[in-house]
Amino acid sequence: MPGPSRLPDRKRLFYPREARFSWYNVIDPMYWIAFFLSRPIFNYPLQANEVDFIHDNINKHRTVLWANVVAALTLFHSLKSLSITELNSLISALMAPAFVTGAAWFAITFGGVPQRLLPLAINITLWMFAAFTVSLTTMFMSLYFILPIPIFLVFGFIVLAIVISAARYDNVDGLKAGLDEALRMHALNPRRPGYPYRLRTFPVRRC
Repeated sequence: MPGPSRLPDRKRLFYPREARFSWYNVIDPMYWIAFFLSRPIFNYPLQANEVDFIHDNINKHRTVLWANVVAALTLFHSLKSLSITELNSLISALMAPAFVTGAAWFAITFGGVPQRLLPLAINITLWMFAAFTVSLTTMFMSLYFILPIPIFLVFGFIVLAIVISAARYDNVDGLKAGLDEALRMHALNPRRPGYPYRLRTFPVRRC
């Protein structure tokens, strides 16, 4: 007999704690795409504050997805009128922001962010994720006018895999928020109430 689902109930799914007018989640396609990007993390037991963080991230990813849709609709006709040389120059120019923001996305961790600064960290990563994905989207659309369709589809799969992995990594890494601060406090005072376990030390064996 299957156990109880760990997915949030209907009220929590459509009405995150901070949202007003969140009825539009039901009809917003980008919300559902962002939700299914985060779907696997609900297969694991989560505390209430962790579920709230995932909802914040779903809203963040939803905003970024809409930014990409708007960018794609805005740029399509402009890119269509460019020559192949100009498209190649555009792709070369976009490689720098895509590389910088993509590398920072996977290198910087939420673990070093104190819990009290978590809303600011979410805002920072929103802009970082938007810059990263819009760069990829623009490069992807530019390649549509350059590459044969089979190669273009392969590149599309690569972009899709990058976006999925980036969104899911963001959720998993975000649950470590405040970890470095907690470890530092525990190291400074291992007997402090709230830290029931002392750090174990082992003697150094001399050769």
